[in-house]
Amino acid sequence: MNADGSGMVLLRVYGTDPVLSPDGSKIAYCSLKESQYFQIFVMSVNGTGGKRLTTFEGDACGPT
Repeated sequence: MNADGSGMVLLRVYGTDPVLSPDGSKIAYCSLKESQYFQIFVMSVNGTGGKRLTTFEGDACGPT
């Protein structure tokens, strides 16, 4: 959404702990969507280009 609250877009992503990249272009988050463990994913702020970043045999969460 814009700084004034307009232009809000609902991102249909199952995840937790979202964090915005310093340049405001990407969102990192934790999800169980491809594993039994939480893994870190990243996507563009418009909800496209999702990509898994971690492949641990255990939880990987808390992106910063």
